[in-house]
Amino acid sequence: MTDPSFPHLHPKVGAIAALPERARRRYIQRPKFVPTAEAVKALETLERLYTHQRTHRLLNVMIIGETNLGKTTIFEEMQKRHRGSNSPRREFPFAPLLKVEMAWWPKPQSLYDQILMPLQLQYGIKFDAKAPFAEKESDVIYWLAKLKVKILFIDEAQNFGRRPSLTEAFMQALIMLNNALRITICLIGLESTANVVNSHPQSANRFAPFRLARWRSADDPGFLDFIDTYEGLLPLREESRLTSPAIRNFIFDNSEGVLGEAVDLMHKAAERALGGSERIRLDELQAVGFVPPRARPAATRPPADAEGVEEKDENAEGAVVA
Repeated sequence: MTDPSFPHLHPKVGAIAALPERARRRYIQRPKFVPTAEAVKALETLERLYTHQRTHRLLNVMIIGETNLGKTTIFEEMQKRHRGSNSPRREFPFAPLLKVEMAWWPKPQSLYDQILMPLQLQYGIKFDAKAPFAEKESDVIYWLAKLKVKILFIDEAQNFGRRPSLTEAFMQALIMLNNALRITICLIGLESTANVVNSHPQSANRFAPFRLARWRSADDPGFLDFIDTYEGLLPLREESRLTSPAIRNFIFDNSEGVLGEAVDLMHKAAERALGGSERIRLDELQAVGFVPPRARPAATRPPADAEGVEEKDENAEGAVVA
């Protein structure tokens, strides 16, 4: 039921709007999940696969798109719905969802190292970082089965393609895990992730792609729905009317249609409005000093001289991720 004092807000947020400024600022800074239409489709597929009977050939998922479009938040939303347990009352921890991040410059054993290292930190499992490839493969299969993992998320999956000589081996390892454990694998990465997957004949038809894209204009229905919904989650006491032409154009132009940038801009303006106008006005947006992505310095890339060690890494047994 909508709070009669703040009818422009989501019912749960209306109660927060009555709180002191400090509490409302903390709430504004908290992550909020407002999925786009494609993100909803990806979540529905992941939910179906989560509850699906384990079969010999389970479908996998690929969530791709530019940086800051909400790819990782899909995993975070799934994690909220399906939390594991490390309770001492359990004989062994339960981790139905596991997320790992692929190394920027993957080495022969990177995939297994990147799975085993988080398990060591979170659950205290033991593994030998210098063990042979086959031993680590056995360890990964054993521990993922022991933890009852249902979906393995691999972030920065485009990095599989940085070493063309190893891409096929990485894809074969993913297919092996998919078959041996009967788990779903969800790759999260840039658009080039699709090129990596499609380059391998056995993996090309095993991953359902979900592409997250920028909004095309300030009049894009998806963009208008998003900022309208998001306004209801910001505990300001007055209505902002973010979809009004001047405000929506400013948010779109400065965010360049990127979801994460739009959220950051709205958060900054909402914090500035606390205790003042209590709504996001055009002058509030202009005053926060937001720098659009196009005006920022280019991101610094990792050292380019890593290419010089490819042959050595491939031949070195027990290579460990740096």
